[in-house]
Amino acid sequence: MSQAPAMPMYWDAYLADTTHLSAEEHGAYLLLMAAMWRRNGFVPDDDVDNARILKVSKGKWRKIKTRLDPFLEYTAQGITQKKLQKTWIRTQEIIAKNRLNGAKGGRPKMNENKDLEKPNGLVWDSQLGTPPEPEPELTIDTDVSIGALNKTAPRPKKKNKPRTLLPEEWELPQDQDDARGWFALAVKNGVPESEIERQGQQFKNHHVAKGNLMVNWKAAWGTWTGNYQDFKPRGAGNGATIYSTQQGGTQQQGGHSSASESQSTHLRAIYESSSPERGDQLANEDRHVQRY
Repeated sequence: MSQAPAMPMYWDAYLADTTHLSAEEHGAYLLLMAAMWRRNGFVPDDDVDNARILKVSKGKWRKIKTRLDPFLEYTAQGITQKKLQKTWIRTQEIIAKNRLNGAKGGRPKMNENKDLEKPNGLVWDSQLGTPPEPEPELTIDTDVSIGALNKTAPRPKKKNKPRTLLPEEWELPQDQDDARGWFALAVKNGVPESEIERQGQQFKNHHVAKGNLMVNWKAAWGTWTGNYQDFKPRGAGNGATIYSTQQGGTQQQGGHSSASESQSTHLRAIYESSSPERGDQLANEDRHVQRY
């Protein structure tokens, strides 16, 4: 009787190696391996005995044996097959280990009383690994308000730009060709071109004398020139508006120079290109200046 409970069969490897065998040769090969398994991995190297195992004549067995020779190994113990012999040895080792464990009592059933002495054959905790820690219970604080949960982290405060003094050596930038420059900003706010230099000097004298601090001095210039219409000087009873020239003199009716008119036309063209909606206002201002 076989000492192995079952013979493992690796069908994929078997079919790949035996595609050239006939049906009769397949049957003989399988019967021969089954006999090896039942006889501790070997059959005797005896033609009569092997013919009887395969249910064929002695002559037939010899013909089949020639076809099966590449799969067989001939040893002092008899005929075997290489893969079958390895599987047989491994199976016997497993059986021996199981018998040894059975003699020790095997693995006992789980006992709720862990203080009792553990019987023989028990696999200790060190073999199974440390049991996982229990997960902590989730608790919910019902006293926390919904509003507190919905609060987001405070936004970082923006750093304010530093305020600076207007330097005593400051001069109004000569940026007549810049549609976004200081001159264009004054023209936008209604300051005549002939008056811009004078307003720039007054702007400097005022802020330097008071020691004012500003974050953006160009924005301060925009505020200064924006108030020009409210504080500009007015003439006597004839209604003529008097503007101070850059040289410190005055300019009255008909006092516009050709250079001033050329500069006015140049700045107006620059500003109209950047702000078309100012066209009508500049035209009205031009008519007002020419009238006086």
